[in-house]
Parts: sequence; C-alpha cells; structure tokens
Amino acid sequence: MQAAADKRVLGDRDYKVLSTDTWTFTAAMATVNGTPDNRNYPFYVTAKTQAVKALVAYPSLSYVGQNPFDYHLTITDAAGTVVAQSTASPSAGMSQIVVDLTSSGHALGIWNVNVRGDLGAQDQDTLMGSRVTLTVAQLTKQTRVSPALPRRSRRPARRPTLPAGSVGRRLVAGRLHDRGWRAVGRLANAQGAGVCQTGSMAMR
Repeated sequence: MQAAADKRVLGDRDYKVLSTDTWTFTAAMATVNGTPDNRNYPFYVTAKTQAVKALVAYPSLSYVGQNPFDYHLTITDAAGTVVAQSTASPSAGMSQIVVDLTSSGHALGIWNVNVRGDLGAQDQDTLMGSRVTLTVAQLTKQTRVSPALPRRSRRPARRPTLPAGSVGRRLVAGRLHDRGWRAVGRLANAQGAGVCQTGSMAMR
C-alpha cells in the first residue's frame, strides 16, 4: 500500500529526479560579501537533464519569521556561462533556484555551483544553527498522471430495515419523533439524574 501511495505522489509531478548531489559545511561565525564563506562545487550535466533545482539552507532567524541573511547561489555551465542565480526566502534560512534548461542551449559537461555568504552569522547551534547544506537536483520531464478520485456510487442509499417488535425514531432539531413524525421526546439541557439505561435505536 505504501509503494502504491508513493507511486501516486511521484507520478503527480511535472519532473522526476535523475540525480541529486548534496554538500554540507560549518558556516563561518560571520560572513560578508563572500568572506570567508565562498565555495564552489562541481556536478556533471548530460543531455538528459532538462531542469535543475538547487537549494541552500543556512543559519538564520527563521524562528522569529525573519531572514536577514543570504547565502547566494550562482550556477554556471561547462563554458563558464551563468545559467541562473538564487533568490533568498524572506522568512526562512534558505535560497533556491529552479531553472528550465529546455528553452536555450547550454554547454554540457562539468557545471559549477558557487555558494557565497553575502551576509550570514551563526551562534554555534544555540538558536540559529551552524551548518550550511547545499542540494542540487537534476530533473527530467515526465508525463504527469494525476491520481484518480474515488468514483461516486450512483446506487441509491438503502433505507435500514427495522427488526420485528422495534420502534423507529428520528432526531429532528433536537426532538425525537416516531415514524409517524409525532414528537415523543427531546434532548435535555442538563445532566440527567438517577439510573442510566441503554438500549438500541434505529436511525434513518
């Protein structure tokens, strides 16, 4: 059942993952304009790759809903041409890129992603964290298959049958009625007193 559920979720997407590369390092106590945190990571791109998604997570003040920091990403192709640059989240400690590679030609081979700490700080994992994690996923398009909704039955609902000797009751606007719609009781507003009895009642 879990495998079937995973297949439905993975099929209901425009892309599937070809490969994923992940790097992590300890953030500098403070970094400004790429000093001292400025790193480059290579990854190999083939003609099968039709999109790239890159995301970097870093220490921030996201626990108060603010992100004054930015670890900026720049992706360049094998010819050194800039493919895309990241946008920082205003409220969470992350910056990301999603770029479609099918609209224009790029040099295939060894690409590079640059991680530059334009503004950042860490507090030794007290509140903001201390690690920077970068993930680059190479994607290819797939035919999206939306999961089918359960089909609604057109068969009319069956009315329950009452056993011989039983009395049918219907609850309408807080009042109990018999099958002839004559009021026979109502719901109490206060806790009952005395002995409590239980029994069976058919509702329709």
